[in-house]
Formats: sequence, C-alpha cells, structure tokens
Amino acid sequence: MERRISPRAATDIEVTLYQQGQISQCRGIEISTTGAVLDGPPCHPDLSGGTLRMELRIPGRRRPVRAVAVRVRQNGRRQAVRFMQLRDGDHLSLAHHILTSRIAPLGRA
Repeated sequence: MERRISPRAATDIEVTLYQQGQISQCRGIEISTTGAVLDGPPCHPDLSGGTLRMELRIPGRRRPVRAVAVRVRQNGRRQAVRFMQLRDGDHLSLAHHILTSRIAPLGRA
C-alpha cells in the first residue's frame, strides 16, 4: 500500500526545469505541497541525479512558484520530483491551488 504524506491534485500547469545549464519545459500533471509528477520530454540521462531548480506557473498567480527539487522517479515522459526547498508563500500558493482546483483532488492511498 502506497502512503502519501500530503493531499495531491490532478492539474495541468506549465513547469520550467533548470539543471546544469540545461532548460526544459514540461507540464505538471499532479501536484502536492511536497512534490509533483511532470510530463514532458525525457530528461537527459546525465541530468537524472542531483537537484534541479523549478518554476511552476500556477493559474491566477503573477509570479511562478519557485522550488528546488530532486528527481525521485522517471518512467518515459513522466517523472516525479520531491521539493527540497520551497518558500513559505510558495508552499501556501500550492496548497491553495490544490484545495481550489476545479479537478477533484486525488485521494490518499
């Protein structure tokens, strides 16, 4: 049985990833206050470890949510990341987006 530590929601947001001088664009398809599942071009194998900086474009928010994350899993176009650094205001913005998402929140397993 998989256990989640925070609620998550299905979503569709723009995400920009920055790692080792590389910039890539993808979509955030699931989000929580502790991490996200991203869909986009597979990352370069040399970039699969270490931390990456992210910008998440939350609807209705003027500036992007910025986070430092670590990639925890990748399967084809999908990759899961865990947030390692997230400012308090950005954490609250993610929580608000999850709670007010028009798409029903995904249940805890």
